[in-house]
Amino acid sequence: TLVTWTANRTGGDAHVVAAFKPVDGAFAAPVSLSSVSRQSYAAGVGFDANGPLRTAAANRTPYEQSWSFGIERQLPSNILINAEYIGKKGTHLPFSGSNYRNHLGPWVEGLPVGDPNAADPCQGLTIACLNNLVDNPFATSISDPNSTLGSNFDQIPYFQLLLPYPQFTGVTTEPQMIGSSIYHGLQLLAEKRFSNGLQFLATYTWSKSIDNSSQADDNVTWLGSFSGLQDPNKPWLERSLSTFDIPHVIQLSYSYDLPFGRGRAFLGNMPRWAEFVIGGWKTNGIWRIADGRPLTQAQPWLEFHG
Repeated sequence: TLVTWTANRTGGDAHVVAAFKPVDGAFAAPVSLSSVSRQSYAAGVGFDANGPLRTAAANRTPYEQSWSFGIERQLPSNILINAEYIGKKGTHLPFSGSNYRNHLGPWVEGLPVGDPNAADPCQGLTIACLNNLVDNPFATSISDPNSTLGSNFDQIPYFQLLLPYPQFTGVTTEPQMIGSSIYHGLQLLAEKRFSNGLQFLATYTWSKSIDNSSQADDNVTWLGSFSGLQDPNKPWLERSLSTFDIPHVIQLSYSYDLPFGRGRAFLGNMPRWAEFVIGGWKTNGIWRIADGRPLTQAQPWLEFHG
């Protein structure tokens, strides 16, 4: 059911007609609520609406698919080599920054910026017209004087009437489950088990991770990544390299018993007293060489929502 009204524009005799979805839609008070709870819900009209949506699309189950294929071979001198491909795909992931719902639709992006007649910008539907004031149709139904949509405001911006839920000043839900990710990686490994005083492990990873919401939870913004959408009507434009993508990583760890001391290749017949000083030494180390993470760029939130 749609509720319609007519509102007069400031500075002209023409009228604008808008329609909105009443509170028995997606943000309806549950029938199971007590009369007191339903009254509390109704009291929220004219202010921000916050909470989860009780729809199937808003409660999808996130899942991950993974697959791999590898080969390995044993070489002389206790050396093992391995090559493996790994792939992963995430579907219905939480999309960070997608929790604000009361914004204009994609049609607004095609509007001209302004009308040539500045005195009456609503001769045609333009961006300037959206900011024009019209009579407030909520003034008689929202009595709370603290509401910017209430009886204390005779006029409100025209765009407010074109929002999906104009009876609320803002609508915030849980992040939408529309995120996705894909990962492809090649992993090479060479390992020598300990023999003749030497052991080592060398690995190389060549990979790429792509997603559209590296940060899945708005409660962990301190981890970095993005926490807003460039265009809430086109979330697929966020698809890019993951903020944690590191395409090349080389790692080497080793342990080597130095060949000095009694019974070893060098100075094998040294006196026992010299063994305490020169013999029994070893060296080990861990090396890691990797690309850096992608640089993230931010811009002011340009979403037009009032």
